[in-house]
Amino acid sequence: MKEWSSLKLLLICYTALGCVGCAAAVIQVFGYEGTDVQVSCPYDEGYEDYEKYLCKNNCGSRDVLITTSESNKTKYSISDDTKRRTVIVTISDVRSADAGKYWCAVRRTIKDYFTESRPLEQKYLCKGSRPSTCLQQALVTSDRTPAGRFTLTDDRTSRFTVNISGLTAEDSGRYLSENLTGTVGRPLTLDCPYPAQHRTNRKFLCKGETRKGCRDVTSQGRFRLHNASSSPFSVTISPLQAGDAGTYWCGSDPLWSPGNYTKIHLSVDESHSSVLVHVLPAVLILTLLSALVFVLVVIKKRKRLQGTLYTEHAEP
Repeated sequence: MKEWSSLKLLLICYTALGCVGCAAAVIQVFGYEGTDVQVSCPYDEGYEDYEKYLCKNNCGSRDVLITTSESNKTKYSISDDTKRRTVIVTISDVRSADAGKYWCAVRRTIKDYFTESRPLEQKYLCKGSRPSTCLQQALVTSDRTPAGRFTLTDDRTSRFTVNISGLTAEDSGRYLSENLTGTVGRPLTLDCPYPAQHRTNRKFLCKGETRKGCRDVTSQGRFRLHNASSSPFSVTISPLQAGDAGTYWCGSDPLWSPGNYTKIHLSVDESHSSVLVHVLPAVLILTLLSALVFVLVVIKKRKRLQGTLYTEHAEP
């Protein structure tokens, strides 16, 4: 008997773009593995002439799957019904690997909006314990990279990363970096480096003004720890809330040895909580349309007897 795999998609649609307090409608779409799945993404008036596209995961430039300005692809197709103000996306030959998070989006090339609302603040890393002179003594900054063995990469959304090549014993010590800022309602990822010999140690993230009194938050539902066996490990907070602002400590050494933990000052921006934008490297504003697509895959197999297979480093 031919085996079928049932694919269940959960589509979350925001009925108004950038609207404060708008409710989201949930649409469930069912399909089978090997078939095509179609998703309709409505958008607000005024966006008819903008380019629309489908992207996956965090919706970075490499996550764009298809746009309305290019021809349809074997796996994905997209069309824009401007009269109905609806983007129609088709995912063909659906497989379990297609599971994940998808976004329907509109691209706007409005540089002034980005400059005024999201100024590009300089990022930097310095070594030592004096924040007041950190920038003057920076080992690398976002406007002059690479700098020898130090390379700074800024994704302009939630984090920047510094890589040190040819690591030596002299590189050990305390480092300071720019404070981290996140937006209410959006996910934020904290990166926590640790020495290679701590690969099997328990990793932690705790919140508090001092190390002694900080409270472990990794067991809370909105805090998820990733890559515990590789450096850096990361913790994602989703969705970010205003109460998440404060001081965090992450590391892999229960004895808090210098250089084995990271101190993070997190600020939360509430003023943009209703504007869902993601900035692309070419200073393009990615404005969410009205649809966030979560694809959940449930595999079922049908045989004669039908069954279900669940098949800144900081000073101490």
